[in-house]
Amino acid sequence: MTKNILFIIIIAAITAMTASCTDDEEFTSGSDMRLEFSCDTLRFDTVFTTIPSATHRFKIYNRNDRGLYLPSVRLASGGQSGFRLNLDGQTGTSFTDVNINHDDSLFCFVEVTVPAHNSDTPLLLSDSIQFIHTDGTIQQVVLEAYGQDIITLRDCHITDSLTLSGIRPYVIYDSLSINPGATLTLTPGTTLCFHSGASLAVRGTLIAQGTTDQPVTFRGDRTDHLFTYLPYDRTDSQWGGITFYAESHGNRLVNCDIHGGSYGVRGISQDSLYILNTAIHNVAGDALCLTDSRAVIHGVQLSNAGGNCATVIGGTIDFTHCTLAQFYPWASSHGSALYFANVADGEVHPLHQLQFVNSIITGYSHDEVYADRMPDSDAPFNYQFSGSLVNTVLTDADQPYFTQCLLDTIGDTSYRRLTEKELEAPRPMPREGNFHLLDLDNYIYDFALDSLSLAIGLGIDNVPADCQTDMRGTRRPDRHPDAGCYQKK
Repeated sequence: MTKNILFIIIIAAITAMTASCTDDEEFTSGSDMRLEFSCDTLRFDTVFTTIPSATHRFKIYNRNDRGLYLPSVRLASGGQSGFRLNLDGQTGTSFTDVNINHDDSLFCFVEVTVPAHNSDTPLLLSDSIQFIHTDGTIQQVVLEAYGQDIITLRDCHITDSLTLSGIRPYVIYDSLSINPGATLTLTPGTTLCFHSGASLAVRGTLIAQGTTDQPVTFRGDRTDHLFTYLPYDRTDSQWGGITFYAESHGNRLVNCDIHGGSYGVRGISQDSLYILNTAIHNVAGDALCLTDSRAVIHGVQLSNAGGNCATVIGGTIDFTHCTLAQFYPWASSHGSALYFANVADGEVHPLHQLQFVNSIITGYSHDEVYADRMPDSDAPFNYQFSGSLVNTVLTDADQPYFTQCLLDTIGDTSYRRLTEKELEAPRPMPREGNFHLLDLDNYIYDFALDSLSLAIGLGIDNVPADCQTDMRGTRRPDRHPDAGCYQKK
């Protein structure tokens, strides 16, 4: 038995050697032999200086009928630009004696680290990969990357008054904390980029004061793509979120863009939280969660949350000209557009007043509004909806709480048979006609109103002074404004 096994091994080895000899190919580099590439220029997204980029790649094809020999493949800069290569498993900035079989290909992987250049504006960094033939001909693939200088904050605890400007992005590692008694002010155009797992904890005061043209942005720090069509900045769970703790007070978020977090904004026992013309979008948990708080939420977009777009547990909350849109794309199981309650974990949280005025509350589901009232309790549970487009199912007992509202049944398939196209859809069909653009394939959402939206002219008159213009600067009319955070131009 042992001899038979040994014989089989020897025969297999000889067969492999013979096949290898048969596959041997003569490599040459004539004037008529040229390479082809999957791209002429490899462009990187804007990268932060001093931080290594994600890896990009392209393919090198030899479509000739003979093996191709290249005496040299190198970076034109000699490796001084900050770009790095990995060619066929070898890492470096230059390579010699490169062979590519006929009708074969090689992968080339490219990374870059852009050096700091002490500039407030991005700097274009360029180089090229040169493929040098024996006759001296050079083919090349151009490399381009914009490098943005940054300010790095690591485990930063703010203990006094501090103002951050929009000159350069701030990249935050570990955490950013505002201690009791301290105030952090963010001026128009300020961008805070949080590394994975980093969050903003507010125990003092946060004043984020953006403008229509220069919002204050809270986002993750990845600038590359998950897929060609999908940048990481368009996905959730890239960082933590913002939490206002009970000891904090006087917090303001005005003209802010908060997206891509594990959650959006949490407020615990806030006495005067104010959020105006702000978008909280594409988060894995709740977009906005308020517990036992007093808050004014005006002109705010709360959208695409793995939890609820808005969770209100107790307190006194005023939502006016808000859009709650639950079209979360990352999982089939997610929360609703709105959940409110006067109870949590068996404990009473009096809901003194919850009002929605001139707002939109909608999403995929047949009913996007859920409420939970403490049974056998006299604890306050007061709410009112007016001038709003609401995706919900009302009973007779619910009617007094909805004044001049319209139920959003556009696209609702609960009362009719689905069309063949809808049955084949990979995701539930959105409620058509309300919004300007819901590009589900590319995860692009624009919750401005479509010309056929039922929210147009639905709002009641006499909107608050701070709602005279929407978050894009469009002025609302004094009479019959549109419901939601966007006014149709």
